[in-house]
Amino acid sequence: MVAQKVVVRIYLTESRARLKRLLQLLRASGKIRGATVFRGIAGFGTTSPADEDASEPKDPPVVLEFFDTRANVEETIRFVRTLVAPRHVVAWPVEDMLGPDAPVGAPKPRA
Repeated sequence: MVAQKVVVRIYLTESRARLKRLLQLLRASGKIRGATVFRGIAGFGTTSPADEDASEPKDPPVVLEFFDTRANVEETIRFVRTLVAPRHVVAWPVEDMLGPDAPVGAPKPRA
């Protein structure tokens, strides 16, 4: 059985205290089972200084990503919106190929 999930990606910068706060809130909420932070090596955007070299940013970009059920994501997004600038959060539907009952770390038997 394939389960429907939603992936959320939040774009931030490394120095912003919001990253730490967001991770704490995601963990404390108990709604999201896990999250990953990716550190970017370069980037630019509306919050970057115009004179900064995008290939050597003083405040490197980071991406916080998580996925869960639509209901859990929608509930979580309510407080994420209070900490993150508009247009810095994207989401899209995905299929959990192992399904909701697959044990963690164990491969699902082939049919």
